[in-house]
Amino acid sequence: MGTDPLAADSDGDGLNDGEDEDPEQPSTSTPISSATPLPPTETATPQTAVPHTVQAGETLETIGGQYGVSVAQIAEINGLSQQERLQVGQQLFIPLNPGFIIPELVIKIPAVNLRSGPGIEYTIIAYPERGTFATILGQTLDPTWYNVELQDSRGTRGWLSAVVVRLLYPTRPETIPLVATVPPTPVQ
Repeated sequence: MGTDPLAADSDGDGLNDGEDEDPEQPSTSTPISSATPLPPTETATPQTAVPHTVQAGETLETIGGQYGVSVAQIAEINGLSQQERLQVGQQLFIPLNPGFIIPELVIKIPAVNLRSGPGIEYTIIAYPERGTFATILGQTLDPTWYNVELQDSRGTRGWLSAVVVRLLYPTRPETIPLVATVPPTPVQ
């Protein structure tokens, strides 16, 4: 897998050395990015946009694909050039197309493990509590696991089992994009 020169720098050394490339590319089955982007507008404001924290390996293009908007739209609302190099942790506003609903879920049981990949063999990276909301970034093909970003102060990303969550928007799993690449299964 090649590296993208505009991808976010994961380790702060000024290089995108591919260590943490973003595996959250929507598939072609029912991607969020299939929405037709609106032309850029000077009236886009944070009230018609959602915040996004840049993760390792992300570019304006990959972020736009997650939300169904163009690079030009993201660049304009954030005062960036379309070729701007992003920094991990950088806060952006993403303009929303009218009618676009960000897929969300809520954790429905008391004890949940957020994992680094889609399965119990992956490392536990957080313990979100019942009632925690998350944005759905994608799902596995079967759909038993969701790749999510918790709605916490850090925008923590990981994987949750479908049995521990309740879908809010959309309510049908077949409308959620598939994750094109998942982390390799850990070697035991």
